[in-house]
Amino acid sequence: MEVIHHESHPDHPLVLKSYDKLYTCDGCKEFGFGSTCRCEKCDFDLHEECAHADQFTSHDFFKNATFEFLTKPPGLRKRLCDGCGREVKGFVYHCKELGWDLHPCCHSLPSKVEFDYVEFRLRDRVTPINMGFVSLTEQEVQLHNWCLTIERERERESQRGVCRVEREARNTLQDFGSGLLE
Repeated sequence: MEVIHHESHPDHPLVLKSYDKLYTCDGCKEFGFGSTCRCEKCDFDLHEECAHADQFTSHDFFKNATFEFLTKPPGLRKRLCDGCGREVKGFVYHCKELGWDLHPCCHSLPSKVEFDYVEFRLRDRVTPINMGFVSLTEQEVQLHNWCLTIERERERESQRGVCRVEREARNTLQDFGSGLLE
């Protein structure tokens, strides 16, 4: 059992655990599923990527950019993640020089994944504004970053099925009244 002391939650330690339902990360304010650094007393959760963020980092798709970890988006205007295209509401990696932003989970996406013996590679600008995964088969298949995040957590729990994951994510998000996957 990993115990974490994090500056964003100084009153109690966080415990790394597997969580079998969707949660909202109290750091980046994005949904999560599976592993979380959690305080049961306060119902406080951080993605592992948010709990273990580096102060400075880079990303292969953003050449010559240095990203700094911030606990809130800079400035007063609405900011969008240059990885997924969704609004940045909390923890963020920000490149001051070039104005780019990445959610910690988007920053940590692997360069390739495999589902049911099909390899997907992370590609820049799969849609006009964000990164995504594209299969290397004859059929072009795209995989949402958010679905991949859920599937990575489910895979850790030895469960499989990209289609099932997206269907379950859509149903759960509809229950929350959100259209994140539309």
